[in-house]
Amino acid sequence: MPPDNVIRLCEWGRIPTPQLSIRQRQEIMAVSQEWRREHRMTHPPLSFEGTAGEILTARQFVGVVEVAGATIEIYPKLDKRLINSNTVTSAESRPVLRNLLWMLAQSGYEEIADTGDGSLEDKEESFTDLFALLLARRLREELAAGVPRRYERFEDDLKAIRGRLLVGQQATRNLDRYDRIACAFDEFTPDTPFCRILRCACRELRTRTGNPEAIRQLNDCLTLLEDVSDITPTQALRDADTLTSWDRNALRFRRTFALAVRLLRGCSHDMISGVSDTFVFLLDMNRVFESFAAAALRRRFAVPVEEQKVLGHLFPKQTKGRIEQKPDFFWQATTDSVWIGDAKYKHLTEHQESALSFFAEEGNGDAPAGRRLSPDDVRQLTVYAELYRKKHNSLPNLAILYPFVGEGSFFADHAIAWNDSPLYLLPVRIDSNISLQHVLPEQIHSSEKKLD
Repeated sequence: MPPDNVIRLCEWGRIPTPQLSIRQRQEIMAVSQEWRREHRMTHPPLSFEGTAGEILTARQFVGVVEVAGATIEIYPKLDKRLINSNTVTSAESRPVLRNLLWMLAQSGYEEIADTGDGSLEDKEESFTDLFALLLARRLREELAAGVPRRYERFEDDLKAIRGRLLVGQQATRNLDRYDRIACAFDEFTPDTPFCRILRCACRELRTRTGNPEAIRQLNDCLTLLEDVSDITPTQALRDADTLTSWDRNALRFRRTFALAVRLLRGCSHDMISGVSDTFVFLLDMNRVFESFAAAALRRRFAVPVEEQKVLGHLFPKQTKGRIEQKPDFFWQATTDSVWIGDAKYKHLTEHQESALSFFAEEGNGDAPAGRRLSPDDVRQLTVYAELYRKKHNSLPNLAILYPFVGEGSFFADHAIAWNDSPLYLLPVRIDSNISLQHVLPEQIHSSEKKLD
């Protein structure tokens, strides 16, 4: 069963954890540092602060960390009630998980979510339950259509010849045994590395989830895979790295298999960090939001959107150390309308109901955009614009895309930046009850300026 000690907090949250022992904190930090090294991050996803090291602090990574009998769940602030909160209740976690799953489904994270996962919304209680339900439901459907099998080569001492006689082994091992014949033969079996990896993932998740529906479906999967051998997560990951080709029977399992491997990698931290019985599954919300914003732009403008396109260099005449300038998004809406945009996973409207405006009046509870925007973000976008202008003699439209979870007015606003580029504020609505084509404002005016 999953650990009883569950700690829930929001990204960038800080909460006291007197229930954790010193050993538990040390092991949580060991796993967090190993995750940081594995993903080449500058900071671990979790850390402890305070005079006694009892304050748990999270960064922008969301997901679950299970270690030393404790479960830490980190939730994104994808609900208005959580904008100014450090903690999240079980009731609040459900709409957040729905929104996150919807964002992943729209953003190309096919191994985690797909458009058919909306029926999970009344079942998931935690990240672990969500992952268990996702894997179990998909895998059970695929296995019910047939367990993948293939011919595997076996060698054994049999009572009668089967396949090919191994003359050398018969002469050395069974020279005086007429009742044993060394043979090599092929058998059409489900006991393949592919199925062993799937069985391992089901077994590991069954021990971690407390959701009855997930347990039932995982047990069904294990029953359908009863002729498959058990292996450890370590061996399963080694086998996954050696799978270079897919036969036709296994192709329909491709996304399910990718999720199983990703979940098993979360169980592998114990063999590296030395901490036993661990599970780590984290997502970088900056990257998730960037992918979601890119998908929204493609749907809204119906044109290709290039990500991380190199527009130029800060030191163009240097052969080394030129510093590439790469905006998050670059797209051409029409023949004479070019856009450059950056996604900022910042809640710029955290103290107001409506979208951000350059001309808001502070008396009604809103703040003008100039008080919320980072000068560095604006300067960076205008540098992109100047690099584009030098090559094309025209100024592009600039855009800052930010998440919006408010219930007030939803609109795009713009102003003219210091270099005469129109700079747009594009709120991206985070609400799983709407379609992707409606997450950006309906009216977005283009006013690119041509230069003489």
